[in-house]
Amino acid sequence: MVLGGVHVSVLPGEAIQYADAIVIGRGESAWPQLIRDFRHGRMKRVYRKHDLADDVLAGVPAPRRDLQRNSGYRMPNTIQATRGCRRRCDFCSVTAVWPRYLKRPVADVVRDLRATPGRIVAFNDVSLVDDEEYARELFTAMIPLKKKWGGLVTADSLKNSRLLDLMVESGCVYLLIGFESGDQDTLRGIRKGFNQTAEYKDFVTMLHRRGITIQGCLVFGFDHDDKHSFDATIDLVQELGIDPASPSQPRRTAPPLPRLATPVFLTVEHDAALPGCGLPSARILGSEPVASRRTELAKRSSAWRSVLEQAASD
Repeated sequence: MVLGGVHVSVLPGEAIQYADAIVIGRGESAWPQLIRDFRHGRMKRVYRKHDLADDVLAGVPAPRRDLQRNSGYRMPNTIQATRGCRRRCDFCSVTAVWPRYLKRPVADVVRDLRATPGRIVAFNDVSLVDDEEYARELFTAMIPLKKKWGGLVTADSLKNSRLLDLMVESGCVYLLIGFESGDQDTLRGIRKGFNQTAEYKDFVTMLHRRGITIQGCLVFGFDHDDKHSFDATIDLVQELGIDPASPSQPRRTAPPLPRLATPVFLTVEHDAALPGCGLPSARILGSEPVASRRTELAKRSSAWRSVLEQAASD
């Protein structure tokens, strides 16, 4: 068994206990070597990504979509042009896993788009337009493909109306935007002060005028949040006119655990901001015996369950 991905890259000490080998970081560079070693009977326990000389992520193989069972995915036709993010929001694990912002050659992305069946695709990049020059080159190359697409952008990137018009011309019909909060002090506290709450309404209006559907992401659990934050957030969504989820896309709630290796996780762990609800650290998960870790995590899971039950009854 071989394991890889975000969890394994953040907690390799835990993952290696459950696999014959693990891949840390980008799999495109490490996987071919692992396969060669396996065929020759000398597979190692740990494989790591190769360092890149610049920010160009070349040589990513085209996906074998003929092996994909499309019925198992709500959006089977996904594609990636960039990897990582230039921002440093303190609750996000992206920069902890991918510290550099990498860009695939536009020709490679267009190749994959041409090979993707159907007219609708989704970019799974977390920050697709961080590099405006690259984004312009990509969107211009996409126009002849006549695909309809959606993706993720930061709210401040919407200030550029010319880039927004080019996105529409290239087929953009849907954007996911991390609004996170309607409180500017909260945004500054999570290193996302580039979001300006006073501009939210204008951004939404600009997108709707261009026929773009908006999915807004908002976060609960900041230091200044209380039970009134839920109603305030609902009011914000209605005021902005963020498009609601369709019945076929039920809303999901993530567990109240800061992601490992993020600044907010380290802050919570250090300051003991949640008494009685300790969080599993990379040190604990990577070094303690399996039995003791399971016992500790079970206790902590019970503590979190109590917090949720109390919140629900308030």
